[in-house]
Amino acid sequence: MGVYQVEHPGTDEPAQNKLEVNMHYDTVIIVGDNAHAWIAKSATIDHETKMLTAINARIIRRWGTDSGLNQLISGPTKETVIDAMAPRLDIAWHAVLYLVPADNAAWAKHLK
Repeated sequence: MGVYQVEHPGTDEPAQNKLEVNMHYDTVIIVGDNAHAWIAKSATIDHETKMLTAINARIIRRWGTDSGLNQLISGPTKETVIDAMAPRLDIAWHAVLYLVPADNAAWAKHLK
C-alpha cells in the first residue's frame, strides 16, 4: 500500500505515483482540498469526466489517532468518528489531494 498523489491536468508538477486512467481502488481514504477526509468501500477515477466516484463513502469527522491519518489504514480507532454513509459520492478531480489505500477487512463492517 502507498499514498497516491493526484496529478492535476494543466500542471507541470509530477505526482509521486501517477494514477492510471479509470483506476479502481478497493477500500481507500480520500483526502480533499477542503480539509475533508473520506473512507470509501471503493473508488474509481475517470480521467475523461475528471471525477472520482466513491461507493459507500463516509466522512471521517474525527480521526482519533495518535500518529496522523495514515494510522487509519489499519482501521478506525476507538476514538474515530465517521459520519453517515453516502451510497455514491462524486468528487471533482481537482478537489482530490491524495488517496491512501486502506485495509479492506479492517474497514468492512463500517462500509456495508
